[in-house]
Amino acid sequence: MKQKIRQEVERVLHVPGNFTKDILEMALVIDCSLSTEEAGESIRELLGTLKKQSEVFRNVRLNAVKWLDDGHIENQVTSAAVMQLGRYFEDYKQNICVKSMDKLTGYLKKFQARSKLIIVVSDGNYRIEDEKTVQENLSPFLRRKMIYWNIKDDTFVRGLPGGKV
Repeated sequence: MKQKIRQEVERVLHVPGNFTKDILEMALVIDCSLSTEEAGESIRELLGTLKKQSEVFRNVRLNAVKWLDDGHIENQVTSAAVMQLGRYFEDYKQNICVKSMDKLTGYLKKFQARSKLIIVVSDGNYRIEDEKTVQENLSPFLRRKMIYWNIKDDTFVRGLPGGKV
């Protein structure tokens, strides 16, 4: 798993014109269908792997995005250390529902497009209402910047799984 995430992150960061500075701005989307334990443990493992991978991730500007449901997506700027220590998850509330990828990609296009790396941590429980809308939201930039991690089967995919987009 660690090797796969390293490879995917390197591919994203080395897309021509993507990452050129010393301080990386990234977004970490947390699907709130995950339990507090699942989300916390997965994020700690992910951030630990990234910090070991490169010095760039030690001073990352981290936009934590909670994907609560279709109408509620919250953003909070935090540090990787706060997330690794578990303090970020003190007010985390699990919300089990099937969410729309259309809404999430629309939000990311509007508010997280300047992030150089976007990692979506989910359990795979989402729907795509309009594939064309999702494709438009991901084009031209998000498609190259986004990594989707399904923690249920431990798969990493750049863009979205299933070859749909």
